[in-house]
Amino acid sequence: MLNSKNISRRTFGEKVGKVSFATLTTSAIVAILSSCSGDDEKVSKKPDKNDNSRLSIDLNEMPALQKLGGYETFKVDDKPVILIHTGEHTFQSFSLVCTHKGCTVSWKSNSEKFACPCHGSQFNHKGEVTSGPAENALTEYKTTYKDKGIVVIEFEGKKLTA
Repeated sequence: MLNSKNISRRTFGEKVGKVSFATLTTSAIVAILSSCSGDDEKVSKKPDKNDNSRLSIDLNEMPALQKLGGYETFKVDDKPVILIHTGEHTFQSFSLVCTHKGCTVSWKSNSEKFACPCHGSQFNHKGEVTSGPAENALTEYKTTYKDKGIVVIEFEGKKLTA
């Protein structure tokens, strides 16, 4: 290690610089890897074959959606969408595309809000802006609970992007 009596300013500066560089590099790599993992966890879904404006979700195939407060994120046409179980037979679905600059927002289930990692916008559980710079709410899609545990998300007339 460093001996405080026999170290020059230059040597001290070099050692501090190396440690700082290593710390910053490690932090950057961790941030990149953790941001990539979120997208990989999303399930890709295709709209229903007979109707491209709808997506049917079988709750029997999605254990997280069977419990109240549970949620799943999907990619529909490469766009992030979330489905949240909000009541006995009620669900909400939103685009996860921030209306400010198009970044992907994340759902914070403990605080029941959406947060954008890019510029700090926040949205409540209804998708409404609670903190800018975003000025518009997240796009909400109509959801319908059908018999036998099927939830239908309807995209008709709504874009999957902001």
